[in-house]
Amino acid sequence: MAKKIRFPLKINDTDVRSIEDLRDNFDLETVLGYYTNGKLVTWLRDRYYNEEADSIEALSADDEQLGIKLAKALGVEIEADENLDIEEVRLRREKLEMLSRYISDRKILDNMDIVAVDQDDLYDILDSGADKVYLFKETFSVPTRRGDVTYIGLNGAKVKLQGKTDYDFNAVNIHFDNVEFTGSNDPEEYCNIANCYYDGNGVSENYDKMYEYYKKAADMGYAEAEAYVGMCYLSGNGVSESDFEAMNWFKKSAERGCGLGYYGMADCYLNGYGVEKDENEALKWYSKAHDQGVVRAAKDIAEMYDNQENYREAIKWYEKYLNHGNKVTDEFQDEVTKYVIGECYFKIGEQYRNSNSEDRLINALENYKIAYDYYNSYDAFVKLGECCIFESFPDAYKDEKSKWYTLVAEKYGKAANDGNMYIASYYGAFYYYGLGVPKDYQKAIEWFQKSYDYNPFSMYKLGDCYFYGNGVEENYYEAAKWYKKAADQGYEKAYTALADCYCSDGSMEDLDEAEYWFEKAIDAGIDRNGDFRLCRIDCIIQLKRSDEQMAGLINYLKGD
Repeated sequence: MAKKIRFPLKINDTDVRSIEDLRDNFDLETVLGYYTNGKLVTWLRDRYYNEEADSIEALSADDEQLGIKLAKALGVEIEADENLDIEEVRLRREKLEMLSRYISDRKILDNMDIVAVDQDDLYDILDSGADKVYLFKETFSVPTRRGDVTYIGLNGAKVKLQGKTDYDFNAVNIHFDNVEFTGSNDPEEYCNIANCYYDGNGVSENYDKMYEYYKKAADMGYAEAEAYVGMCYLSGNGVSESDFEAMNWFKKSAERGCGLGYYGMADCYLNGYGVEKDENEALKWYSKAHDQGVVRAAKDIAEMYDNQENYREAIKWYEKYLNHGNKVTDEFQDEVTKYVIGECYFKIGEQYRNSNSEDRLINALENYKIAYDYYNSYDAFVKLGECCIFESFPDAYKDEKSKWYTLVAEKYGKAANDGNMYIASYYGAFYYYGLGVPKDYQKAIEWFQKSYDYNPFSMYKLGDCYFYGNGVEENYYEAAKWYKKAADQGYEKAYTALADCYCSDGSMEDLDEAEYWFEKAIDAGIDRNGDFRLCRIDCIIQLKRSDEQMAGLINYLKGD
């Protein structure tokens, strides 16, 4: 006679072989499961627990107190609130058995309460407050209003994106892992799916999937998707890069009147992608794109004018781009655009300053002021001071000159007192020359001394103070020391000043040194005829060299 095999019950990962083991490891849900499938009674009779088996067989599955009575029959006392619904236990058991046929991961099976096997199951799990849900095998609709959830796909689960609105899963902290998005054969839905894969919106970025869904929508004649397919070919994202294919798709989109198609064509003409480069065509298509609501086209038009040095037109288009506000741009991009507008005003100021018109300086200052006051252009702020210090106002603008000196001196004083030592250097010059403030060499020297580590101009002006005896006792040696510091920093005017020190009468006279620094000034591009000081030095050196030659000739004739 064959030996009968008595299988244990599995409760809480323990092999239960006796009724004592069962009582020690009692778990009502598991025991109810064994009761439902008949294994509990079989297990009892195999071990000669016939009395307990008879008691259990006498129980009714419809009894609301089944759990309590079952536990009592096995010699276990439980509280009334521990009683379980036998139908619920049966369904859970069936769910576990079904999942076990596909899933071997014990961790997932132990958490089957958060495994959704159909749409109703998903809603029940979400109602329980779960922040992680396993989606099993089916296609699910995920409620976007229920945030803070991570969905993990099992056995090819899919999520259907319904409707034609853009999804922003990241904004509500919804994330997907091992889940594929799907739609309902609507081109706009396909585009939304593609956008999710492009942006990494709730899923990992996947350019292959992105292209797949853009192409599905494009093949249905959806113009926006045709433009996106063109962008895929242009960038090589999800498909082999091809400028020619990109241009073809942009044309298809543009023929349907799509702004993105216009924009793509403009890009191709501007850069010569798949077509001969043509800036006029690019400008035409960017303008059409902007008219169709493609906001960033305004920025591209502005940049084209900027590169052509047509800064007035560039400003107009940059401002159009900026005035769209947060519809497209973010705060950082707004600040960048403001900076670029400021740079355009700065460049207009440079154009005026370098022109030959009588009002060039006034126009330059006005544009520098706009660049600084409204767009915080630091370069323009520096130029305001340089114009006042280094430029001469025409006689016709005497009143304007006083106004600008006062205005810039006030701005520079504030910046200097706030710790901007580069500006402090120029602020010293306002006191040195009496520009917008009373002339005061002591205050000038004070600011030069504070700032010489930040701007060689201060070193140069300290040299001037000692050379001319302004605010200090005249001292050519001390002047030369400061001029040399400035020269070592590449400040070219200091070359001329050093030459002046060495060609002066007295103990410092050294014509070789004077000629050395004179030549450095010439090599630096300083015009000997246009710079009075350099012209004077040239004359002095030539005269002194002539005197030396004459003295040498006289001595020769004397026989010395």
